[in-house]
Amino acid sequence: MQHMREIKGPIGWAITAVAVFTSLFHLYMAGFGTVEPRIRNAMHLILLLPLAFLLLPASKRSPKHRPSVLDFILALLSIAVCAFIIIENDRLNMRWEYFTPVLLTEMILGSIAVVLVLEATRRAVSSFLTYLTLLGLIYYSFLGSFLPGFLYARPVSFPRLIESMYLKQGDGVFGSLTGVSASYVVLFILFGAVISEVGVGDYFMKLAKRIAGWASGGPAKIAVLTSALFGSISGIAVANVYTTGSFTIPMMKKLGYRSQFAAAVEATASTGGQFMPPVMGVAAFIMAEFLGVPYFDVAVASLIPAILFFMACGFMVHYEAKKLGLQGIPWSELPTWREVVKESFLLIPILSLIGIMMAGYSAFMAAFISIFVGLGLGVVGIFIKNEEVALTPKKLLRAFEMGAKNSIMIAIACSVADIFTTSISHSGLGLAFTSIVTSASGGIPIIALSLIAIACLILGMGLPTIVAYILASAIGVPVMLKFGFQPMAAHLFTLYFAVIGCVTPPVCVSAFAGASISGSDPLKTGWEATRLSLTGFIIPFAYVFEPNLLMEGTALEILKTLILALIGTAVLAIGLERYYRAKISILSAVLLAVGGCILYFGNLPFWIHLIDLLLIAGLLAFENREVIFPQRFEGQLELKGDER
Repeated sequence: MQHMREIKGPIGWAITAVAVFTSLFHLYMAGFGTVEPRIRNAMHLILLLPLAFLLLPASKRSPKHRPSVLDFILALLSIAVCAFIIIENDRLNMRWEYFTPVLLTEMILGSIAVVLVLEATRRAVSSFLTYLTLLGLIYYSFLGSFLPGFLYARPVSFPRLIESMYLKQGDGVFGSLTGVSASYVVLFILFGAVISEVGVGDYFMKLAKRIAGWASGGPAKIAVLTSALFGSISGIAVANVYTTGSFTIPMMKKLGYRSQFAAAVEATASTGGQFMPPVMGVAAFIMAEFLGVPYFDVAVASLIPAILFFMACGFMVHYEAKKLGLQGIPWSELPTWREVVKESFLLIPILSLIGIMMAGYSAFMAAFISIFVGLGLGVVGIFIKNEEVALTPKKLLRAFEMGAKNSIMIAIACSVADIFTTSISHSGLGLAFTSIVTSASGGIPIIALSLIAIACLILGMGLPTIVAYILASAIGVPVMLKFGFQPMAAHLFTLYFAVIGCVTPPVCVSAFAGASISGSDPLKTGWEATRLSLTGFIIPFAYVFEPNLLMEGTALEILKTLILALIGTAVLAIGLERYYRAKISILSAVLLAVGGCILYFGNLPFWIHLIDLLLIAGLLAFENREVIFPQRFEGQLELKGDER
């Protein structure tokens, strides 16, 4: 993805005006406008697709501070292809799909629309996704007819290809995922922009400092907490790294953490924020659409796995700090509880969002109302003369402008994902992948899950989470359903591995972002982040077999599973860090890691958990015998202390 241009002068003012209008338009549509899905989706893209060409340069050699003539032409074409759909909507509704002939005008405009979305994807999302989608189109149109066996697909004529990609309701450029972007996603991105301008992000940092800053390795724990809070709202791992990492990484380095470890902590925590309720970035809205369930159900199911992920990260940084003998931030440099409580009113928009959804209203309505709660908070800030909170006209315009600009990538990503998933579903390639995995796994579920996890990781390495999840679910979920796994577990499984792909080498875009701030080696940072994220590789395998981790079961069963999983998380962190009050051997570390993993599966017989807990306790006691009984090992302890 290219960086956005900073355009000054009349053109820059015009683009800002369009961006502000885009946010206001979506806000109006959310509260007062009711239109057909096709018109809504076309209006969504008629505003955001031209901005992609004007704000994102075609290449590094393109003008940095002004759009080129070609950019203006592409922007105008974007308006034309969307306007045609809006104007001709009534006629298109009367067509008989795949029977009514496709007009020459429709074929020309449809071809241009697909090319425009692919080019916008190359600029705003990634070249990899562009080429992958193009390959899907080629396969769907004619390549599949030359392939043998289950890869065979009937060829599609060019008019029918354009019909499915441009004219068909719910598919292609203006498909259902674009509809999710036009309704839910833009509102939540605008919500994030508004609360950021009234100082909620800064308050997250202050709250995290107060809670964890004093503890051993305080700045690293601040990074984990802040990224969990902020990352859930932002939904973009790299943006989260740059936003919170610019503060937390220098703090960690100042305390004594290695540059590589500091960057990895921030990259891991920022990535995990994308599956942290209540917002979970934007992928949760797509998941709710796929599952046909309320968004709140997705957030509830995701809660325990997200808690386990961040607890694991917290335990890892804790034991790393203990191993290095690192202290927390001095009390004199921390905010007081009085300051934190005094500013707790900044959490009102977040609490409003959660409360409205818990009351049974849709996420759509919750976001709409909470935006106005955030705006009201900014107005109150003006009256109480709090400059940090006060939403001045300049800050208000900036919030609306950034809300639209931050929506560009998501809107284009959803549109191109619609094109790709249409190609996959209409050609039958998804069923082919199901056959491949089923055959390769020999019908063994754990092997099939491993193959799906690898595919999701590969997709997640170079793509934004929302796109990686959409593509991964298109190929992975049908396989898991065939093996009998629950739909919610299947979708969350693909989401987790698509997310963790952001910190998995060799691409690991989140780790690269953290490394650019810390000055560490990007690839080494990626491997460090992978180690910190290892719990995230285990949790999905646990909850597909253990539904209690997804809040399915009685309260007692869920509580028992959660307690065992939390103990397992701590033990796994000890094994991975090879430290608990003293350094432990490699063999004990491996055994502890295995023992910790067993505790994630709460449905195992009681006697297995009992033996596991006793063995873990025995190993920890044995490895720390010199610390527990120092009088027996006084001479050896002094010698080993010198060796260390």
